[in-house]
Amino acid sequence: MRQQSIQTMVWIAILTTWSIVGAMIKVPIPFVPFTLQITAVFIGAALFGAKVGALSQLLYIAIGLAGFPVFAAGGGLGYVLVPTFGYLVGFAVAGWYVGWTVPRLKRPTYGKIVLHQVIGVVLLYIVGSVWMWANINFIGGETTMTLGHAFLYGFLIPMPGDVLLAFVCASVVLRLQPIMERSMMKGVA
Repeated sequence: MRQQSIQTMVWIAILTTWSIVGAMIKVPIPFVPFTLQITAVFIGAALFGAKVGALSQLLYIAIGLAGFPVFAAGGGLGYVLVPTFGYLVGFAVAGWYVGWTVPRLKRPTYGKIVLHQVIGVVLLYIVGSVWMWANINFIGGETTMTLGHAFLYGFLIPMPGDVLLAFVCASVVLRLQPIMERSMMKGVA
């Protein structure tokens, strides 16, 4: 049991690091930059479950809020006031969802994994775009944003890139699942 706890902590640390690196690889688009940090959620949560998927993202958020510049636009406690902070919370929600659903699939197929990862993306973007809308309207002060604009700029425009990553990551997960299962049976993972 103790070895399993250590393995869980190691995977959480690895996925947190992966998220940090993924946040630094970004393509600027209006409001919400495209990054590769969702790949840690898709692959890590699908292989190691909800606990690892969500906790790796919560640790990532904690490191950033502690002042380390690990987010796409920096870090620090004041980052909760940044309009895109809700997407970070959304990563934890998506990590929990993907990690709860994908490992429970009786017969994991490419299509089923993609479906659950895309649902994770939708959850991520709902949390993120609602946060962005509320932040701009109630904290930002000078400008306002309609729900329609929040949906357009916070959901429809940035989401296709992450949906594309869901297709790529599902293929990786499908290939890695048997390897991870064999490793865990031998106590290696």
